[in-house]
Amino acid sequence: MLLLVALLSACREDDTGTLQTKMRTISLNFPAIQPYTASRAENDVPAIADESTFHTADIWVFNSNNTAEDATAVAYKHIEDAERYTTAGGELRIELTIPEEIATVDIYVITNSSATGLDANSTRSALQSTTFSNKPNNETSSELTNNGLLMSRIITGIPVANLSGSYDANTQLPLERGVAKIACFFAKESESTQAEITGITVSGATDMGSVFPAAVTFENKDTRPSAANVPEGATNTETVPITPPSAIQVLAEDATLARGDEDAQAYVTRLNKIASFTNDYYLYEADANDMTVSINYTLGTSEVKTTELTLDEAVIRNHYVVITGTVKGGILELEYLALQWENVSSAIGWDATPTVAAWNSDDYDAPNLTDATVGDEEAAYCYVVY
Repeated sequence: MLLLVALLSACREDDTGTLQTKMRTISLNFPAIQPYTASRAENDVPAIADESTFHTADIWVFNSNNTAEDATAVAYKHIEDAERYTTAGGELRIELTIPEEIATVDIYVITNSSATGLDANSTRSALQSTTFSNKPNNETSSELTNNGLLMSRIITGIPVANLSGSYDANTQLPLERGVAKIACFFAKESESTQAEITGITVSGATDMGSVFPAAVTFENKDTRPSAANVPEGATNTETVPITPPSAIQVLAEDATLARGDEDAQAYVTRLNKIASFTNDYYLYEADANDMTVSINYTLGTSEVKTTELTLDEAVIRNHYVVITGTVKGGILELEYLALQWENVSSAIGWDATPTVAAWNSDDYDAPNLTDATVGDEEAAYCYVVY
């Protein structure tokens, strides 16, 4: 009897006498500028406006108590003009209705999606296995301006009470961009130094990406992906050509392209002022040692030399891979690191422990990384991973 009363209390009759489930409205906030904090805030890298713009959005709301792979959403919304739902501060705000008796929900959200075949009937497993293979090539691409970058997230176990107030009172649900990006910065020690970068190529790039990063619980919504989510079936056969700078800037006295005791945002800002640089190019996620960056260069002669740098850390979405090259004494010194990639006003950070490998070389070409001697103070090359 009590069960019957409970069921009836969750329903009402419409004008035809049919029982209807009582519904409640929830308000969802998706910040493009991710405004949550961490113990350290020095590893942010600024984003350009087009990298944080919402154009389209698809949101699925699942009952957390129904974890079946073939479960479908209790609410779904597709928004074709997401900019209309975006605040001046860059936050996407959406309302949906769900059955009143649901106390905890899982949110799946995709913005600027190039994935096809997803709708209100998409199951959990279908969403989790979805891939995408369309992205802008670089920051100057018209596709970036017109379509933006895919951003997504799966957040589970969200108390409905945290979504039932006003937008300003509700919790924010941060998203992740679906790609990483890479740029190269070059300088030479003096005006008399003869050097030219003639070509830059990323080989071994993956040909597709997973739409979603790994799911996180509501309690861990402020954590960041720490591993690449490479989809099954992806191949490392893509080649990404990067247009080199037309000239190499002279490095001011006592200046360096190496990162010092400075936050990442200040570091990249400084590089833009003291070095010649490429555009930012976008990459799908990849596991460690899958990608190699080849740099062709000349040092005062017609002979073109090539140095290669294997990215021996995973290329993770929403990270910025920064490669620096300094010409000193007829040698091209290379260094790279990976930084969190956020809007200029964000305050998210992550702890980084540097791993340094250094080695000697009598030639200008890059050595075999397996022959590296750790801690050699007279190294001609230094390779740093953060």
